Amino acid sequence: MTTQHPPTPNDDPFADAPVDPKLSDYVPPVPVAQWINGDKKLAKLGGIAAKGGIFLPNDKIKKFLTATGQEEFNVPGELIEVTFAEGNTEAGFGATSLEIAVIKTRFRWVQKMSDGTRQYSPRRAYKKDATPKMIGNLQVLVVAKGTETFPFVIAFTGRNSQEFERVFSALNKEVMPIINEGRKGTPIPRMAIWFTLEAKAQEKAQENFTTMITPPHFYLPQSLTIDYLRQRYVGNDNLKALQEINQKFESWTREWDNAPTDGEHAIAESNNATGGDEGK
Repeated sequence: MTTQHPPTPNDDPFADAPVDPKLSDYVPPVPVAQWINGDKKLAKLGGIAAKGGIFLPNDKIKKFLTATGQEEFNVPGELIEVTFAEGNTEAGFGATSLEIAVIKTRFRWVQKMSDGTRQYSPRRAYKKDATPKMIGNLQVLVVAKGTETFPFVIAFTGRNSQEFERVFSALNKEVMPIINEGRKGTPIPRMAIWFTLEAKAQEKAQENFTTMITPPHFYLPQSLTIDYLRQRYVGNDNLKALQEINQKFESWTREWDNAPTDGEHAIAESNNATGGDEGK
């Protein structure tokens, strides 16, 4: 009986395989952070509890390190504890604002079923009168300034998912024409700019709701100039690395576009430290 040993890098037939990233179905593991709603009644505590922002739980980081075999993950923000609406408390890293480069986004609908399970549907399958109600679920693949080699996902649900898509679309329409005006050759992509993501002041999730949220918002100066945007450029080395990440996650968006999915890449946990947002 012949024992087969794993091939060394020199004789691995897959080492130089000419794989088109657009055809690959593999999605690399990535930690999933949550958008947390703040509560102005907790102003004395400050930070995310009062203002809202991004929270990456420690258990998500540990699962990522176990799945990938990496020894570290450089996490933006500071170590904090967050108490969720369900009463559970989690430790992790949080930030009320963060400079990020947005690589990709993906969206789906989630329904919380009576048996406690969740049913997922692609964007195109939305039904206004569905029971249970279909709630928006958005994931945004980013890197943070200072930890550029460590991509992660920020998850938004309900009204916050709507707000991110709205403000990010407006941001693109305002910023990218300024950057690319008169440019010859391939246009500069949006991932080439550091944008500051922060939480707006507390407001109702919907007009007839009592639930309060702190929706995501991108900071821009009142006078937006090309000089300002040039200062926000991620740099040539980072842009090259970001485009490589973009290729590696080519099938990441398709996972949600093609069919309902579940699993570590897809699940967005509760995103509210003080109450759920059931808005669309």
